[in-house]
Amino acid sequence: MRASVAFTAFLMLLESARSSLPAVMPLAPPTNLTVTCGAGAPVASWQYAADADVLFLVYVGESWRCCQEDRTTRRTYGNLSAWVWESLDSVMDVHYVSVAALAPDGRLSANVSATFTYNIVKMAHVTCKLEFPGVSVKAAEADDGSAVVSFPNPLRHHPQLSRVASRAAVSLEFSINFEAGKSTAASSTCLPEQKTCRADVIFPPDSGDCVTLTARVGDRAGRSLAFRPSAPPACARRPSAPAPLAIVLPGVLAGALLVCLAALAATWKARRVAKLAKVTRPKCLDVVPSKGPGVPHARAGSCCRHEMTVSLISPADDKSSGVSTEMESLPAHLEEDEEEEEEREEDVVEEEEEEEEEVFVSNYEGRLVSMEVDMGDGDTACGYTER
Repeated sequence: MRASVAFTAFLMLLESARSSLPAVMPLAPPTNLTVTCGAGAPVASWQYAADADVLFLVYVGESWRCCQEDRTTRRTYGNLSAWVWESLDSVMDVHYVSVAALAPDGRLSANVSATFTYNIVKMAHVTCKLEFPGVSVKAAEADDGSAVVSFPNPLRHHPQLSRVASRAAVSLEFSINFEAGKSTAASSTCLPEQKTCRADVIFPPDSGDCVTLTARVGDRAGRSLAFRPSAPPACARRPSAPAPLAIVLPGVLAGALLVCLAALAATWKARRVAKLAKVTRPKCLDVVPSKGPGVPHARAGSCCRHEMTVSLISPADDKSSGVSTEMESLPAHLEEDEEEEEEREEDVVEEEEEEEEEVFVSNYEGRLVSMEVDMGDGDTACGYTER
């Protein structure tokens, strides 16, 4: 009996000693765990104290297999695509993500979990949807409200879906909606072998020219992958029409008028140059070759419009004196030449006055001086000598 009493006392002593030890603080678990599925690449994220010295244990699994385990110091985990898109059965299933915090001293927090799926038939915390490709709407040439709606086939062009769709019997069903889904324009199916999905639509009079598309990928088991609605709405591109005649005709007439004006200006300029070229130098300005030093060059004619007295110096007479003479008469043949030249000069003057052109100035007039010359036997003539 004494032994049993002593053993009982020993247990009570141990219990008392354990109760006197400080309690171990539990490690707080992560919070706000969620999954985002942008562009077909799911990413898990959570929150934890920024200054905490911990690792995070991440577990990824699904209903029929377990599981992928990993460690990270970050508050996000994006290594989920390879697990989810391994096969069509995998992507159609419900997946879960579980995260726990691990302290350096070995303490482990409780797990927090979230579920997600691409299968719109099954239930999960997050239902992921695929991004819809770009949509083109081309209106028909006939203005009857019809158009062709087309987009690249995701079963061939989506980086993850194209890989699993090539190994399974799936199809893409899509709907074309007017006015942001208020009414359905058309529905059609697209198979994996088609590069482009297309459908013909007719716009109602009050619907505008824009459409929004929705789609899902289904298999024979009734499972479906959903797409987000196409955004922004795709609007019809009208074929370029020829410019109206009312716009083109004025431009053509203006161009023709400019060409005609340019042609008239060139013709007028050519005629003016031709007329100037026809103006001849009066014969009275022709210089007769000198017969000796000191003998002035002379030419009879009507160029001398004023009588003037000129002192002539004969080279044979050293004691030359000034002789004043006046023209009294001309020989008959010189008078005829003078009349012809006067008539010619009058014609030239009239043409110059009509065209209001500048007076033609000969180089000869610039370097000759008018004078009277003694022709002998009392006859005088009008002549020119060099300056």
